[in-house]
Amino acid sequence: MEKQNGNGTTFDGRILTDGELTRLVSAEMIKMGFVPSLKGFPCMRELVLLALKEQKVDKLMKMYDTVAEKFGTKGESLERNARTLVSKSYYHDEGFANLYGYFGLRVTYTPPTVGQILALFTEYMAAVLF
Repeated sequence: MEKQNGNGTTFDGRILTDGELTRLVSAEMIKMGFVPSLKGFPCMRELVLLALKEQKVDKLMKMYDTVAEKFGTKGESLERNARTLVSKSYYHDEGFANLYGYFGLRVTYTPPTVGQILALFTEYMAAVLF
């Protein structure tokens, strides 16, 4: 697995197209416990893709606004959808047990914030990709 370069993101020695990267992130999100039927799923996926591109989770509200513009909505609406996704996914089936387990964390009774789960999942995806 290799790092992102000027030509795109590489995975297992080959360059991924944007569509392939999006599908890979979606599949990993589902594997890690995100509920794909919720409205916030594509929003969170875009936040993850943006964080991977910038290689950091910084200034979350600015990230919300950037992604919200792509969806033709407001940052506040996107934030609400992302919060709902995190909350509902947390209490669905095993929640984020797989994601937490990857980092050696224990699942608690309180769901994480969007920023916390975005940072954890982005770190996980960076490890998978790079």
